Amino acid sequence: MIPGGLLSPALAEGAELVVVSGYVAARAAGPVRVVLDRHGASILLVLASYEAVHWQLDVHPGTRLAGVVVSAYRDVMVAGQGSAPVYRLALPCATLVGSAPYMDLLRVLEARLGRRQVDIFRAYARLPEQVAVAGRCSVTAAGATAIRRA
Repeated sequence: MIPGGLLSPALAEGAELVVVSGYVAARAAGPVRVVLDRHGASILLVLASYEAVHWQLDVHPGTRLAGVVVSAYRDVMVAGQGSAPVYRLALPCATLVGSAPYMDLLRVLEARLGRRQVDIFRAYARLPEQVAVAGRCSVTAAGATAIRRA
């Protein structure tokens, strides 16, 4: 993993900013499979957890992974990112849009990536075994984007 100090706004240019955040995996340490199926999209994926999680990425054809930013207070592993760079950065674990940790997360992402809002936000107290980022998007009142399956 690359230290977060090397992150720059250029990494987020033209990419959807997707955040998956959860306190702990439903099964101890994971794995948590993240399916990225956004044909034609470039994605900068942020994975935030408190406890140890083994993230397993499944990037579908036609979806470009620009990079991965991972944060956890415990050990964390990421697999399946292909040639996309993986950065480690200290971020709060946010489980609710509009909460203090969510606002702190936005402040850090703005400072490091120049982005004022997240395009897709998926949050859980207990991360499920699989999180899918696919389908049509719709903007919620909080400014985050919810995913609706096609």
